[in-house]
Amino acid sequence: MDINTYNKLVEAIRSFVVGWSQSRTQGEVVLTHSTSGVICSFSTVIGTVKRKHEAFIWNLKEFDLQSFRTSINQEQHFITLFNIGLSAYKQLDQQQYLPVAQERLMSLAMNQLQAQKPQHDVKVLNSNDEVNWFNEQRGADVVCLDRFNKNGVVMYYLRDGQNLISWARAIFAGNEMIIDDVQTHLSYRRQGLSKQIMSHIIYEAQQANITQLRLAASELGQKLYRHLGFQSDSEMLVFSSVG
Repeated sequence: MDINTYNKLVEAIRSFVVGWSQSRTQGEVVLTHSTSGVICSFSTVIGTVKRKHEAFIWNLKEFDLQSFRTSINQEQHFITLFNIGLSAYKQLDQQQYLPVAQERLMSLAMNQLQAQKPQHDVKVLNSNDEVNWFNEQRGADVVCLDRFNKNGVVMYYLRDGQNLISWARAIFAGNEMIIDDVQTHLSYRRQGLSKQIMSHIIYEAQQANITQLRLAASELGQKLYRHLGFQSDSEMLVFSSVG
């Protein structure tokens, strides 16, 4: 990889992490930047696998894993590696890390698209009653409206009567937008609902003069995102420490 391509990838990763971290916690988040990666530390635990730290590393050779583990008192954490080789995978395996996800960092340059207003009923959470309903449907307090408004986070959703059927989260970060948590209820899949929400988000991003969209795509979602014009920036492998 030449130096210009490498620098563009690093900038894309940094931008993704900064936006992604804005919607992770009800408390504070501290970002520590270095030449090898970005470390996110949260004041409250996050995720189904409970953790307070997540490291996003693009240069494992320069990353001091032992010092990082010591600095966080060996608390459970995730490490996400970008475009890693077999040696890096083996290194984490030797440290007893467990692979938990394989994704792709993808981006969409908005100047490539023409604005097309979508024709469907995607909604935005904007009242406490809606938030209470949404959290009840999700079975967890995943949305705090005050925190979302403060951090430029918007939750889009579709419903069928009283049932939440599809949703996605968008984080405004300067002139970029990070998209996260794109999901459709199992009973409503293969009906194009995620595409409807994504089309709506893309349109709103255009209206807000956003220049770039970024997201972490699962294998299941990559076909949809490519259809919408997203390009692959990097492979992402996520590992969990053994807690």
